[in-house]
Amino acid sequence: MAQLRPTLTHLTSKRVFVQDDLKSAPFVFIRHDAVRKPLCSFYDGPYKVLQRMDKYYVIQKSEKTDTVSIDRLKPAYLECILPPVAPSNSSSPSPPIQPMSVPSTQPSHSTTPPTLFATPSSPQRTSSRSGRHINFPANLKDFVV
Repeated sequence: MAQLRPTLTHLTSKRVFVQDDLKSAPFVFIRHDAVRKPLCSFYDGPYKVLQRMDKYYVIQKSEKTDTVSIDRLKPAYLECILPPVAPSNSSSPSPPIQPMSVPSTQPSHSTTPPTLFATPSSPQRTSSRSGRHINFPANLKDFVV
């Protein structure tokens, strides 16, 4: 028994999945690690990235900065809204663009008379999806949904 030694612990390193877009994303979402109320989102943000390190990012939250681990971050894909272009003041005004008329490919007069649909002689019976006929009460016959 004196010769038995305890086995050494096997240290494992957790590999964390980091999206490639996170390295270049200007804005990120931060996972909210807490008990959430129903219908609350999993992520807060988007927040602007100020500085990138190997294991953490410095994020701009409203008026203060916060250091957040990359395990809690997700890149934010935002639409780029371009600012409106101010009209240039040129010396010669450009002529207004007028719409062009497109020639019609159909003849102007029709050779076939218009088709008139005949009204059905008896009202159509209403049926369910399974094919059963549905009879509505007489007092609700004129009720429109």
